[in-house]
Amino acid sequence: MIAGDTDVTRGATISVDLATQVTVSATYVRGVVAYAVTRGLDRGALLCAAGVHEADLAVDDVRLPMQALMGVLRTGAAQSHDPAFALHCGDYVPCEQVSLASPLGQSATTVLGALQQVNRYARLGIDFPTIGAGDRFRIEVNAAGAWFEDLRPHDTWPEITELVFARIARGTARAAGRCVLRAVHVTHAAPAHGDAYGNVFKVPIVFGSPRNALLLDTTFLDTSLTPAPAHVTRIIAAEADTRLRAIDAQRTVRGRVELVLRSRLASADVGVDRVASALAMSRRTLHRKLKAEGVTFEYTLDELRRSVALERLHSGGVSVREAAALVGFSDPAAFSRAFKRWTGERPSAAAPPTTPPCPAYRSRS
Repeated sequence: MIAGDTDVTRGATISVDLATQVTVSATYVRGVVAYAVTRGLDRGALLCAAGVHEADLAVDDVRLPMQALMGVLRTGAAQSHDPAFALHCGDYVPCEQVSLASPLGQSATTVLGALQQVNRYARLGIDFPTIGAGDRFRIEVNAAGAWFEDLRPHDTWPEITELVFARIARGTARAAGRCVLRAVHVTHAAPAHGDAYGNVFKVPIVFGSPRNALLLDTTFLDTSLTPAPAHVTRIIAAEADTRLRAIDAQRTVRGRVELVLRSRLASADVGVDRVASALAMSRRTLHRKLKAEGVTFEYTLDELRRSVALERLHSGGVSVREAAALVGFSDPAAFSRAFKRWTGERPSAAAPPTTPPCPAYRSRS
């Protein structure tokens, strides 16, 4: 499951509190893994070294700790011998492959409207709760041009800036049919692979800037777009809004506990003391905060095991024995008893039914 918090390639240590609050969708992480495979990396070896279990990526809307994404990015950089791995991944993998934000942006009639939609749903990819109720990005137009600024808190993850900005640069060029980027500003110092920034962005780069921002051609914001059919957008928006509400629910203490537990279920490393430590609080404080939300640690763990077991079995591709192991049961019989208590059914009843083949079409002529 998810490994620890240490930055293995740049020598920094990620804040425990920030690392356990920021979440990323499994789909987002899966996009980076898919890119790594195109670079010739072995998927299993990459996930193992990054501390990410294949089961973590099985369900699209599952939220994972930020360590999952950072582990894959940094392990990918190490295994591919490419310190600019995050930059190249962002330049290669389009937004629509990793988040619903991009398809929703296609409902707009102008580029400005599309960017506003992407901003609204940016949390579906990576959620920085410390921003509060505010936007992830800000668009500011002045004499220099249109600034597209990332408002996320400063952190020790320059790879996120590289990944996101390279993806936006490629996306805006594709939408305009030309390069509309004028400059790139980043808060981190120039890395050893600074030359790669010029190769990817092909515009002036300012390292150590007060903000993370892209400078775009102002005229680009008014570019007309052909919107996607309204009924398609409504369906996608409904799903996206449901996922946003789920993210908000996960910001509770119970949600943060579930996030830590989800990454540890298979290893059975689910002791309350270890979870409290991961959340940078004492055992007593954790119990008190959970009690204030009307739950206990034991109830939270049991409910998470139930929901994850149902996710795995409903999605198919795992046996009852494998599902049991994924939620921390070494004895399938004990898992079956727990599942019967949770649902009133045997685990085998939760597996998706096998769809019979369609009968061959016969002409009646």
